[in-house]
Order: sequence, then structure tokens, then C-alpha cells
Amino acid sequence: MSWNLTLKLAPQSGGPVGLRTDCGCTGMAARAGSRADQDDILVGLMKPRFLAAMLSYGALAVLAAATLSGLFRIAVWIFLAGLALKTWIAAVRKD
Repeated sequence: MSWNLTLKLAPQSGGPVGLRTDCGCTGMAARAGSRADQDDILVGLMKPRFLAAMLSYGALAVLAAATLSGLFRIAVWIFLAGLALKTWIAAVRKD
């Protein structure tokens, strides 16, 4: 992924007029236009490794609920949710 950052200057004042970024992204936002592209993303999320990771996070969350209590349990849930979100983002970007 490459980012091009350009800053336009006003011809007389020399100050910045506007900031424009050009992203050569090929991620989900760049190709979420058609229904076929959206279906490709969903198919990518059904891969065995992704499903195994999500099931593992779910199992750990259930074990944390059964064995931990208080603030530590909530901290573990937040940590597992962060890992699940990171895994989901990686799976979407990979496809």
C-alpha cells in the first residue's frame, strides 16, 4: 500500500490551501462496490484458519467467564475482542 501526500499552496499567500491524500489501497473500502466483490470478501472470511481462530477466541472467552471474575475477566474479554478484531481486519485485507 502506498500513500501519496500532496499539499496545495495558494499562489499569492504561500500558505496551505488544502491537504489531499491519494491512497493506492486495494482493501475492502476500495472494492466494496459490487455485490460480487462483497461475496468474495465473505467467502474469504469462511476459510478454515479464520474460523478456527474465531472459535478459539470464543472458547477462551467462555472459559474466562467460567473461571475468572471481576475486573480481570473484563480485561481478558477486551483483550480477546481486540485479537478477534485484528484477525478479522487481517482476513479482510488479505482477500
